[in-house]
Amino acid sequence: MIILVVGMHRSGTSMVAREMHAMGLNLGKQVDIKPDPANPNGHWEHSIVWQAQENLLTDLGREWHSSPGPLPSKWIDWPEAQSVHKLFAGIAREEMSHHGHWLVKDPRSSLLLPLWSTVADNLQVELRVLHVYRDCDEVAASLHARQGMPYELACQIWFEHQSAIERDSIGLVYARFEHRDIMRSPQTQLASMGAFCGVLDPEAMAANCAGLIEEDLWHHRQDETPLRSSLNSQIFSTAATTGVPTDRGKVLIVMRTRWRLGLLPRALRSVLAQTYRNWFLQIVNDGGPTRLVESEIEPYLHLFQGRLNVMHLPSQLGMEAASNAGIAAQDSDFIAIHDDDDSWRPEYLEVMTGWLDTQNATAGVSHSLLVREAWINGRYKTIKRTSFGPKLEQITPAHLKTRNLFPPISLLFRRRMLHNIGEFHEKLPALGDWHFNKRLAQTEPITVCPQELAIWHLRISPRDAPNSPQLDHCRAYEFVKAWPEEAPLPDFFSNARQVILWIKTPSSLVGEQTQLPNLNDPLTAPGLYLIGLDLPVTNKTLNFHYSSQSVLTLRQSLPLNCTSPDRTWILLNAPEPLCAFGLSQQGGEIKPISASHTMLRFADAVPSLNQMSVSPRLPDVLCIGAQRSGTTWLYAALQTHPNVWRWGIKEFHQFDWDGADPVIGKFRQTQAMALLSKHAYADGTPQRDQAVRMALRHAFPVSGMWENYSASLQAAPAGQLVCDFTPAYATLDENKVAEIIKVMPHVKVIFILRDPVTRTISSALHLLHRSGVKKPDVAQLLKVCESTYCELRTNYLRTLDIWERALPEDQLLVLFHEDLECEPLHWVNQICDFLRIPPMPAEKVRAMAAKRLNAVDPQGLSWPALASVKAHLSRRWLPMIVTLEQRFGEPVRQWRLAAEARMRAADTAAKEQVK
Repeated sequence: MIILVVGMHRSGTSMVAREMHAMGLNLGKQVDIKPDPANPNGHWEHSIVWQAQENLLTDLGREWHSSPGPLPSKWIDWPEAQSVHKLFAGIAREEMSHHGHWLVKDPRSSLLLPLWSTVADNLQVELRVLHVYRDCDEVAASLHARQGMPYELACQIWFEHQSAIERDSIGLVYARFEHRDIMRSPQTQLASMGAFCGVLDPEAMAANCAGLIEEDLWHHRQDETPLRSSLNSQIFSTAATTGVPTDRGKVLIVMRTRWRLGLLPRALRSVLAQTYRNWFLQIVNDGGPTRLVESEIEPYLHLFQGRLNVMHLPSQLGMEAASNAGIAAQDSDFIAIHDDDDSWRPEYLEVMTGWLDTQNATAGVSHSLLVREAWINGRYKTIKRTSFGPKLEQITPAHLKTRNLFPPISLLFRRRMLHNIGEFHEKLPALGDWHFNKRLAQTEPITVCPQELAIWHLRISPRDAPNSPQLDHCRAYEFVKAWPEEAPLPDFFSNARQVILWIKTPSSLVGEQTQLPNLNDPLTAPGLYLIGLDLPVTNKTLNFHYSSQSVLTLRQSLPLNCTSPDRTWILLNAPEPLCAFGLSQQGGEIKPISASHTMLRFADAVPSLNQMSVSPRLPDVLCIGAQRSGTTWLYAALQTHPNVWRWGIKEFHQFDWDGADPVIGKFRQTQAMALLSKHAYADGTPQRDQAVRMALRHAFPVSGMWENYSASLQAAPAGQLVCDFTPAYATLDENKVAEIIKVMPHVKVIFILRDPVTRTISSALHLLHRSGVKKPDVAQLLKVCESTYCELRTNYLRTLDIWERALPEDQLLVLFHEDLECEPLHWVNQICDFLRIPPMPAEKVRAMAAKRLNAVDPQGLSWPALASVKAHLSRRWLPMIVTLEQRFGEPVRQWRLAAEARMRAADTAAKEQVK
């Protein structure tokens, strides 16, 4: 039996769950009873259930505290609902196997009763609904006092909860209990609730538990709260008479995408949740991976019922070209541009089509919610919310003269406007929406709907990434601002690209620098230049300016962070000769550069960094470690194989880097600089340009962008394997590994194990030597050995468990470092067989094995000190070694024997010391 305690928030559901638990009912292993100021006695909610239901309501477009309204039609068939159904069925099955029942308290269940009903039906168990009812005025007053919720909104949410319970509990075993009665007659009410829930001897149990109800926690009683019956009646009558929205014409929704992880499904749900039904969704894939875009759409395809079309552009044409292609593909009365990273409130189309009708307008925008978010544990988590929208009744060209006032997701316009103003400007790398809006407002003012209906999402990403909107906006700003005085778009804006390097000095270029006599001399040839500037330290933003004319303007500029005394390196891609350089403070006068400088020309101008192949290239092979277990040797060996692509980068750190860690960032930039220096003075060839472009994409990726990963690999020939040897991937969690396998379902993974004791010490010494500690003592060595960094890389069982659950058996190869030392030829041939490539020549393998470097020598550590560290680590990892030996046998048996010998020696030494 499943018992649901439902009711509106602040209605006493926590109190009832607590009482039922005291009367002997099972609330589950994960029940959260921690008190907080809102509930001094705890919420008594199952932590997994409430989080799953919170996420599901968000996916359905309904947050209980901010957006009341009906759930989307057929929401029970959405993949998100099916996933939660499976989760709840598993928990219920386990709980009932031990207790015969499971009581679940969560007010969110009030809105999701059909889900629980299907769970109970599939498990063939009874579902009972215990409804705790509290007066609307008391609930609204409580929510207003505790959360600052507007009274009217609280009443709307209250009505939604009561309506859903009354509607969806028909046919179920149901009982309603008044909050007021529970507080005034606790023993009688508890006895009735206990009997309803199947408690043995409910009267006796109620007598024992009634004293737990604290009447002094009953705040906002109706006799203490003025009734607002007129307002309530207005809300309820409006909600009760709401029917199918008036059909005001067909809305074409153009959704631009290139497949960014986790974004497209949210955008699809945003459309499916719309209360207005006469719409058609046209997805335009702007040169992104066809297979991945289709895989994101497939789970939702049946829900669109023919109102969806997908267009795959053969290459990346840009956002505005994608908009134009989508608009031309379908006829409609209205048009909305819905990017794959934004979303709407469910009532957006219904309200906005009505708004344009009542205002007799051709274009309108709603207020927006700006959401800053980050990708955490397989979901986008909100970091900050800010209301965003023009505080105007209408927007004129004068309002848009210096900046855009609204994001594309908030705009709805009538198609007939295109006949007057034309399409989106396809050559703009950014700000195409601002350019379009200025033309739109020039024809007729854009009306502003004061409701907050659109959600503009921005991800937290590295500063000044080369493909970030910030740099594209900088390049296009002056042109869009000057429209219509300057109609044509210079090619310079489409092609120029500049980035700031994190590295202090490109050491790989020492001895190869070609200094120009003066930074203000013209660059006589287009090219890719590395410019080093020694700038004054200041907390203010400085702008670096460059121009193909003799006069410096704001048009070509790059913001610099001058908080560090280190030399600032700028990588500037100039597709035409530049004549002038300067610096300015934000909004200040531009002055010629007087700082000391170094300038180096790498190559001819790179046409574009944004090109991406239609069928993206991703690695065929991942080597996930373990670190210090022969991965570098194996990488070098495979680089000599004719069937393996030789690009020169071993560790990509694509999946363990969030774009913010400067250590990995500098490491990637150093790799890229080595490649750039290799091609600095080569003849201009497509291969050279492509290599430079890939190096830049590798050095300056946008966080979480798979397209950058693919673009940096696109030069790999079709007949060669692409390898990514990054031992840090052994530390990834199951959510990140699931993302990898989703995108690369056929990837082959190599995991090399080494005696965990020697591996940990080798890794720790490597870290200490890199940080400048050449002769560590025992305390320093132990501290690093026991750090999370080393622990994760040594916990082979954790890594194996995660990757084996994610991969088919034939896609994971587990090897041992010790076998490499004993039988290198057999070891390498195992790998070649696994990768289905010809074996390597025996003489080459033996020659490479003979030159293999040994582990770092532990200088400065005496043998007894090192033995004590090894004994300590042997005790730490012996349980894991025993488990691995049961599975793999030799050579793990040798690990165990060595660990036991170290421990015995340490014990003997300790006893002798005592004597």
